[in-house]
Amino acid sequence: MSQHASRMAGENCARLMLLRLLCAVSIWRTAVTRVLPLCGVSAWWVTLVCLLPGFAAAALLRYVMHLTQTSTLTEAVRACLGKVGAWAISAVLAAILLVEGLSGLTALITLFTQGVGTRGTPFTMALLTGGALLLSLHRDGLPRAAHFLRGGMAAAAVLIAACLVPSARLDNLFPLHGWGNASVLTALKAGISLAWPVALLLTVPHARPGRLRSAVLPVFASVAGLLLLTLTIPQELVSRQTSLAALLLLPTKYAANALRVLYLCLLILTTFLSIGASVQLATVHLCAPLKYRPTWLPHALLIGLILTQTGDAAHLWRLLMAVQPWLLAPLMEIAFICVPTAFIRRKKT
Repeated sequence: MSQHASRMAGENCARLMLLRLLCAVSIWRTAVTRVLPLCGVSAWWVTLVCLLPGFAAAALLRYVMHLTQTSTLTEAVRACLGKVGAWAISAVLAAILLVEGLSGLTALITLFTQGVGTRGTPFTMALLTGGALLLSLHRDGLPRAAHFLRGGMAAAAVLIAACLVPSARLDNLFPLHGWGNASVLTALKAGISLAWPVALLLTVPHARPGRLRSAVLPVFASVAGLLLLTLTIPQELVSRQTSLAALLLLPTKYAANALRVLYLCLLILTTFLSIGASVQLATVHLCAPLKYRPTWLPHALLIGLILTQTGDAAHLWRLLMAVQPWLLAPLMEIAFICVPTAFIRRKKT
């Protein structure tokens, strides 16, 4: 392997690591703040069911890539639908990533102002967070940072889980249907798009063919964390948590202070990296059909996200939660259109 090829393989590995982090953070945040409050202790298996549509869409898109003999999702859709398809998939991915970035930023600012009790308004906290993010949007620096920090983040997560295991009780898993069948159905509808980030793994060029298998670890970590949460927090205590900040901090709410601080640091770091990843990847997909990438675009997108924090955070979060169940729909539609198109074109050749 040449030096250039080796360097490109390393860069793609770092990008894949950043996408896996984004996948884990997105699934964990949505499961804890959306699925868990709706169905209680049944959230762990409801989350597993909610992951199936996202994996199905990613598998269909991967099949399209196989039929068209392309290495990325954008190239596959372009091969099926031409330039219109390339613009469509780029716009869809960029829009979904901006919604994800806005969700992460709103959760982080709410965590600062209502969970930690940091002095300052949500907008001033958004300015400070955005200022730090502006310095982190280097095209190659952010993936490398995530790749470099992966060991420390994994070690912190394992340590937190190990410290919580002694508090686990199997009887906390019952009743298996949580607050009833109606609550389970509501949670399933709310979390149907839970695994949409899995499709992002198909956008890394020249990645190994089994790249969808790389989603197993972040998904397993998220579901295992949710299962541990239900084992350690009884359903009657879950029902008392109604605010966004309280739900985010719920896993270590009754743990020792040192463990709570470690979890808080891990939550802030991973959310911060996921916001940067969302903005950076949205820029990449917006510029994919173009021949150049404006250097100012990621900064403009981030400033736009910061300005959204001038409004009421609770209203903004309710709006985001209303949009979240529909994030997978455009990706599924593109998959349903491209599969027969790719198959027909393959037959003709």
